[in-house]
Amino acid sequence: MKKYFALLLAVLCVLYTVGAGFAAYYDEGHAGTENDPYIIDSAEDLKLFRDRMISDDAWEEKRNPYYYRLDSDIDITSETNWTPIGDRFQGHFDGNGHTITVSIDRRDPAGLFGIIDKRATVKKTQRSRKCYS
Repeated sequence: MKKYFALLLAVLCVLYTVGAGFAAYYDEGHAGTENDPYIIDSAEDLKLFRDRMISDDAWEEKRNPYYYRLDSDIDITSETNWTPIGDRFQGHFDGNGHTITVSIDRRDPAGLFGIIDKRATVKKTQRSRKCYS
């Protein structure tokens, strides 16, 4: 019995840790729906969003595409080798007329998003980039 309890406790700790890494992004009181999208308003939020979309734990977002809205201009030029958001972004991203400035220092296909699925939407986003060769 103690062995099963210890195993259950270990599983719960792992699940808590996985969820905690992205909890700061999801606990903002938004539902991720069209009328109540998740808000991205800082470079840290954008990086958390990107990291979540490229993680193996993003199955929920891939199964139920969420809505995201950019609420401020973001400059991430300090990250000179930006990794694109998602291997296949399937959500809905509203740039709300704001600008995201990205530095790209590679020859691979690169941009703000990796591949954007045909069911996804990315709208009203201004992009600025600094490319280096």
